[in-house]
Amino acid sequence: MRRIAVLIGLVAGLALPSSVAAGGADTLWVDDDGRAGPVHGCAGSRTTFRRIQPAIDASGRGDTVLVCPGRYLGFLIGTPNVTVRSVEHWRATLLPTVIIQGKTGQMQVVRIAAPRARLEGFRLVSTRAAPCFPMPIIVADRASGWIEGNKLVDRHEPGGCTRYAEAIHVFQTPWLVISGNLIRGFEGPGVTVSGFLEEGGVTTARVVGNRIERLSPSPPVHRGAAGVTVHGDSRSRRTDVVVTVTDNLIYGALGAEWAYGIDSFAADVDARRNVIDGARVGIRFDSGGGVVARNFVTDGVVGIRLLDAVAKFFRNRVRGYDGPGIRVDGDGSANVISDNDFRGNGGIDCVDRTTGDGTAGTADLWRRNIGRESDPVGICRRNSISF
Repeated sequence: MRRIAVLIGLVAGLALPSSVAAGGADTLWVDDDGRAGPVHGCAGSRTTFRRIQPAIDASGRGDTVLVCPGRYLGFLIGTPNVTVRSVEHWRATLLPTVIIQGKTGQMQVVRIAAPRARLEGFRLVSTRAAPCFPMPIIVADRASGWIEGNKLVDRHEPGGCTRYAEAIHVFQTPWLVISGNLIRGFEGPGVTVSGFLEEGGVTTARVVGNRIERLSPSPPVHRGAAGVTVHGDSRSRRTDVVVTVTDNLIYGALGAEWAYGIDSFAADVDARRNVIDGARVGIRFDSGGGVVARNFVTDGVVGIRLLDAVAKFFRNRVRGYDGPGIRVDGDGSANVISDNDFRGNGGIDCVDRTTGDGTAGTADLWRRNIGRESDPVGICRRNSISF
């Protein structure tokens, strides 16, 4: 297959790139040999697009761009309600390119800048080449949609760009679903969701059913990197980000641990049924609030770390940490912590340094939690509870 990024159809006498109308929506085909179509799929002989960006540029609302196996440069989705899908799962590989939006260009793989866009089934490869901006997927500019079933890998190049790479970065979006992706090998966050800051909007996202993992200590993890990072307004600490994080596996192999499994700052996070294995701090809430329920957190330094948080924590299991299973600090703390199992950690299982009118003189309400030791005495007990 030829891999030259030339759009067939510019030559006089050739047919236009193939598409098929269905109820007002078109399907546009992309194959790096320039031949594909609706009848025989990627084995078809009709003239089609060789690159993805021209196909997206030719699409309209509701259209679908189908991409055959091959290697392609990245692209900008700027048309609303467009689906860009790999015909065969992970067989179409997307490589970084300079994506120009407005007057600036940045090295990216995919930038989503339109509402109700959908990206499905690709393999995306990060790079450290200049201009230095190693983020495979960026969703911004009030865009929305779905990122589903993709594989994102970091191609670390020693001596190249020194900025750490992160897989998916989301900001200023009214809603987004990130589900069923495999994110592997990044030294920065797997998924970052941040807010509108001074603009007054609210970023809403669902991070569901992803596998976010580091299997090798090279490249070394960035000191603040998390499997999932959620950040609100760092200046006013206004909660302008609302994120659901459910049913994900966040894994760091020995020597390749994440700094945090889930890291939330000034945000509202609902984290349920996640498995976090191999993060120095399993879950951290700094300001903000939300719900943390039925997670299994193991292997690191501190299981759950709370600072000035106002949240509900119930039915979590925390095991195998060198330090405490849970530690709470801060003058603004007002948590409800109930029915958790913090047994089996190296330090005191339950630690609360706040003061107030809550349980045992703390600012928090502790109910029916299990821990071998607690400080102050009374916030956890040795009795077993049923999950």
